[in-house]
Amino acid sequence: MYPPGSTFKLIDALIAQKDGVLFPNTVYPCARGYPPMGGKPKCHPHPTANLEMSIQYSCNSYYSYVFKSIVENYKLWGNFRNAYNHWREAVMSFGIGRKLNYDIPYEKPG
Repeated sequence: MYPPGSTFKLIDALIAQKDGVLFPNTVYPCARGYPPMGGKPKCHPHPTANLEMSIQYSCNSYYSYVFKSIVENYKLWGNFRNAYNHWREAVMSFGIGRKLNYDIPYEKPG
């Protein structure tokens, strides 16, 4: 079994768009990594990215900002705990951690 990795970024993008905190023209800085965390997680060398470019380059920095925009949306959720619970519930609605019940044998949940 493997962690979801970059495919998970698209789930966060969809949640953030639904919450109204991410748009196709939303731009975040990169600087080879997430600047508020000293450049970690690392990223590709581009100064900024919009949503399309963030998907193209699988930009770790961009999706760090996206996650932050979801869990710090106090206007909609009131506080961090409520926002985080909303995010987690939205993630789980994509079937994360459950079997898909397709016809390939030895399926594991994930």
